Amino acid sequence: MQDSIIKIRLFGESIRLYRLEIESNYKRRFEEASNKIDQSLEKAILDIRFFSSLKLKEYSSIEDLKCHEHGSTITGLINNLKGKIEIKRGRKRLLSIEVETLNNIGTLFPLYNTINRKPTLKSEAEMLLIEREIGLIAEYHLQTSHFKIGELQFFVGDVEVLKERCQILHQLKYRDTELQSIRSDTMLTYQHCIKTRR
Repeated sequence: MQDSIIKIRLFGESIRLYRLEIESNYKRRFEEASNKIDQSLEKAILDIRFFSSLKLKEYSSIEDLKCHEHGSTITGLINNLKGKIEIKRGRKRLLSIEVETLNNIGTLFPLYNTINRKPTLKSEAEMLLIEREIGLIAEYHLQTSHFKIGELQFFVGDVEVLKERCQILHQLKYRDTELQSIRSDTMLTYQHCIKTRR
């Protein structure tokens, strides 16, 4: 039944932090390839020449360095003027929420079920990839005939990267079940890599 599907869409700017991993037996090859193009490793892996000079089928792009274990990435919709949440049933818009209103500041009673919880990486990374994107950040589908906004939990928290702090909406739950995004449609606007351990 199409009418029982609730679509929750997040629009705006997002930040993504990825733990990058290089298998220990390849680290020397990575260092040699970065020296060849006369750059530090964290700058070299963002250079389009790097992976062709590396010549490893296991690592053909930066995507192969991203760790995809649970807890190895942080992603979320940035709380700024561009951030919006749209909730629809079929073609009918049920609700449109400005992300900044999730904090319930200036209201006598909370408007939304907002939980402040700082997102963290499960374990420390040797290198961290920081990406910013803009567009449709996430889309969630929820099968329910009786949707109640009070049962939708919004998890927000601060992340600090390169001495810049921003608040993000990083998780949604409905009736205590974590929702998983089924699609996104974004454009990459920023990419930076840092070494977290020397």
